[in-house]
Amino acid sequence: MSINENIKVSELELISDAYSSRDPKQLELLSKSVYMNVRKAVARNLHTSSTVINQMAQREITASVVYWLLKNPACQSNRKLSQEDLNTKCVTCDLPEIKLHKSCASCTL
Repeated sequence: MSINENIKVSELELISDAYSSRDPKQLELLSKSVYMNVRKAVARNLHTSSTVINQMAQREITASVVYWLLKNPACQSNRKLSQEDLNTKCVTCDLPEIKLHKSCASCTL
């Protein structure tokens, strides 16, 4: 297995953890991941605390992560995405992050 394959396996494991975790400490840690798709999975997890969701909403720069943070019921941010971001299919894509590593390259959106 190559280094890139190891990284992908690790990222997929982190995404899986971010989706399934109910542990506030783990979700807080995962919210700071270098991987956008891990942060996006944390944003979509309804067990992520409002504190973590709102902290992420303040610091996040990736539009697709911000999109899902704003859709999380725990989010109290009044942050808005630009119309350009909202019109970008990758930003609003609702495919689970665990599938994106296979789907993005062949996306027809």
